Amino acid sequence: MFKGRIIEIADYISKNSQVLDIGTDHGYIPLYLLKNKITDKITATDINTKPLLQAKKTLIDYKDLETLKFIKSNGFENIIDIASYQYIIIAGLGGKTIEIILKNYNDNAILILNPTNNEAILRKFLYDNKFKIEDEKLIYENNIYSIIIKAKKQYKVLKYNQRDLVLGPILIKKNNKVISQFFYQKGIYFQNIFLKSKKEEHKELAKIYLSNKLK
Repeated sequence: MFKGRIIEIADYISKNSQVLDIGTDHGYIPLYLLKNKITDKITATDINTKPLLQAKKTLIDYKDLETLKFIKSNGFENIIDIASYQYIIIAGLGGKTIEIILKNYNDNAILILNPTNNEAILRKFLYDNKFKIEDEKLIYENNIYSIIIKAKKQYKVLKYNQRDLVLGPILIKKNNKVISQFFYQKGIYFQNIFLKSKKEEHKELAKIYLSNKLK
């Protein structure tokens, strides 16, 4: 149940902090936080009723915990006192969806984001809206690569380039074997796409990914 992605997301959370888990799905992240006594101050939300009910089943052993809340909500829509949360987790959603959720967010929580795609689009949104990317992780499990981004509002203009958006400013620096292999596979993917599309954007993406060598 508790795989690398969930463990690595939870690793960012400080003990006894207030956590908002948007798009909780089955509630596995809150369960991990509770089982490992990281925090019990958790609000789990989902836009749909069915996954929220599933999360309640997952967390049935904690049903009497007053600090554990379940809210049906589209992003922050039904969340009261957003500023009280120290951490906001949005995991397992597309980068564009995460961007839409965060568009009206202006508080100081640490964001733990796990986009399933369009990570470059999400990074651009973060930079353009003055969120500093403080850390990134790349997890490989069950033949799937998963990116985790830790970000926080800085209230100042942040500089970036295309490599930062595509590769990730922190992943570039870490650049271990898993990261290098991910970049290589993405480069080959866009190289093959370019052979069919002949679009310069695909050529440029392939070039950026394949230019990154393991140090």
